[in-house]
Amino acid sequence: MFSLAQLNDVRRDVGFIRCRAFYLDVKFFVAVLAGVIVLFIIHQFAPKLYVSHYSPDAVLVFNVLLWYPLLEETLFRGVIQGQLRKKKWALATVLNLTVANWLTSVTFVGFHFFYHPPVVAFLILVPSLIFGYFRDLYKSILPSLVLHVIYNLLFLILI
Repeated sequence: MFSLAQLNDVRRDVGFIRCRAFYLDVKFFVAVLAGVIVLFIIHQFAPKLYVSHYSPDAVLVFNVLLWYPLLEETLFRGVIQGQLRKKKWALATVLNLTVANWLTSVTFVGFHFFYHPPVVAFLILVPSLIFGYFRDLYKSILPSLVLHVIYNLLFLILI
């Protein structure tokens, strides 16, 4: 059995911890606003970039808005980025983002090739790096999870 201390260590590593009021952070607000602007531009200038054969029903909306973000953020930002953050070399930065974030984001993009067109999968790199940035900044997956839900909601509305 796991001790309570070991369980708390795992919870902290995965990022299931409270964090300060990230939603009051100007950077978080800018990230939300940037998502709105980018998706609006994509919708206006490249409306056929992403054509889905799904009709938005309750199950799809639940999956896209809650289930997928929870699973993806737990796996990618929580487990993968959380484990990489334990390595000193992965805390080095490239373009002000940790190597842990870059590796996690490239893996995240690769995962999206399974169910998105290649152009859309590549475009997911930027939001993924933003999610990872907030994971590193707050040591929690909560900000990245909230952003993921917001971006997916915008995606459903605009695309």
